[in-house]
Amino acid sequence: MLSLFPELYIYQQLAPFILRVTLAIILFVYTYRNYKNPEAFIKTISFIKGASAILLILGLFIQLTAIIVALVSFIEKLRARTEKEDFNAYGLRLLIFSIAIALLFLGPGAFSIDLPL
Repeated sequence: MLSLFPELYIYQQLAPFILRVTLAIILFVYTYRNYKNPEAFIKTISFIKGASAILLILGLFIQLTAIIVALVSFIEKLRARTEKEDFNAYGLRLLIFSIAIALLFLGPGAFSIDLPL
């Protein structure tokens, strides 16, 4: 199949890098906003997401981190079903889940310690 910009294929390792950094920023913001919450479940989720953000920035254990982030966001979604949530929170959880699944299949990308052998 013909591509409109075939010369951009040499930059294909930058796409997972951009997704990785975007997800890390989202997780850092989430951690910063929710770490002061006194509820133990929210504090634990914030710690897991903060540690995952650090691993994503470093580019270390990307596939394992992606699985953990996807599971945590799925568990949050199931837990939030019982509570009243707005569409923005649902969209954010869906975005986190989607980027994590994409990173699971795409791998770490450029500028990572976890390069495939």
